[in-house]
Amino acid sequence: MAGSNRDETRDYSPGHATSFDPDASLEDAFEDFMDLSLGVLSEATTTKYRYDFGLFKEWLVANGHPVSLGSLADKHLLARYRVYHETRPNLKPGKRGRKTLSGHTVHSYMRVLRTLARHLVSEGRLPRDPFYGPRGALPHLGDRPDKSATDADVDALWRGTEGPAPLSLRDRMIVALTGITGARTGEVATLTVGDVHLKERWVHVPESKWGNERIVPMDDRAAGAISRYLRSSRPQLSNVPAEHVMPDDVLVISNRGAAITPNGIYQAIAEAHERGGGEGPLGLHSLRHRLAGHALDAGVPAHIAMEVLGHDNIATTVGYASKPNLKTMTAAMARVNTPSFLPTARKGTRRGSVESHGIGTGSSLVSSASERTVHAAPPPPVSVNRSGAQTLLDNLERLASLRERAFLTEEEFTAAKANLLG
Repeated sequence: MAGSNRDETRDYSPGHATSFDPDASLEDAFEDFMDLSLGVLSEATTTKYRYDFGLFKEWLVANGHPVSLGSLADKHLLARYRVYHETRPNLKPGKRGRKTLSGHTVHSYMRVLRTLARHLVSEGRLPRDPFYGPRGALPHLGDRPDKSATDADVDALWRGTEGPAPLSLRDRMIVALTGITGARTGEVATLTVGDVHLKERWVHVPESKWGNERIVPMDDRAAGAISRYLRSSRPQLSNVPAEHVMPDDVLVISNRGAAITPNGIYQAIAEAHERGGGEGPLGLHSLRHRLAGHALDAGVPAHIAMEVLGHDNIATTVGYASKPNLKTMTAAMARVNTPSFLPTARKGTRRGSVESHGIGTGSSLVSSASERTVHAAPPPPVSVNRSGAQTLLDNLERLASLRERAFLTEEEFTAAKANLLG
């Protein structure tokens, strides 16, 4: 996204802006930014950005402030706008008038302003980022609350999608596909039949939140659910025999045979969750959160989970991991057999020998595992300078540590120490 990656080395002082006009139209600047973001932002993000910017514009007008760049540059004004959201009642169905918005929801309303401000700073049209730093208009909230589907939620979804009915088979396929691949709701809605490779057990996701396609593996459970849907459910919903379906045809369809929308998927999953005895609203995205957390907790490297989930930033992926306790950390560190400062023994080197632990002054101290004798010729003299002296001390400390841990016998320690000291 243009201007979204902030250069921390750049000068954001007032003198940096080359064309800052506090009276310039903020609406025009926003439309310029949205034009540059075409093809980068998803349809859902574009819609939300426009809606949230409209809320800010209405608030400015209602409170007698100009809709200008000067208003966006004023962090005190932005702080008052934040307080407005923090104190107004929650109008979400089921919570109307009963509680205020959560901190993360408030952040979501202001995210478009932060993104726009950073873009304008990068273009030299704002003097500084009003959201930057601990005194910015949007303080850091910390960890996001866990919205992953629970075991009870998954059980409810499975019960709610039981049976041979076409819609039940379709909804179970959606649950299995998302729960195992982590695909987003919008991505599931745009998948084609040709994107699913049942024999090879992988799914091609051509459109993602950040415009990057990816390949995601799936297991037998997801492949089986997709196969049953294509064989039995989709032909009934579309009135098109399975053998006549083309690779470019959309994978998930509605009860009328047309391509399903992301909102249609949300409604279908919410209804299935309710039918299965689930409590509270549940979206498909909660299965994606569940997969991310379980993958990281199971030891999947973050960079691999990032590719599977299609994240643009690895920090987003790591945020899904549960906070480890002492027992978890102890078990994880127990899998590290060799400390990082002790290199793995080379082939032909006796485990525990001096050479296997990388101690030397430029020549090998032990010729081989079979000889197990110390070289008679002393190593080249160590030049007494700051770096050489420090290296000598480090090697002596390492030798002492190895002797204490019984990696070296007393004889090996004495001989090695003598070689180091020349």
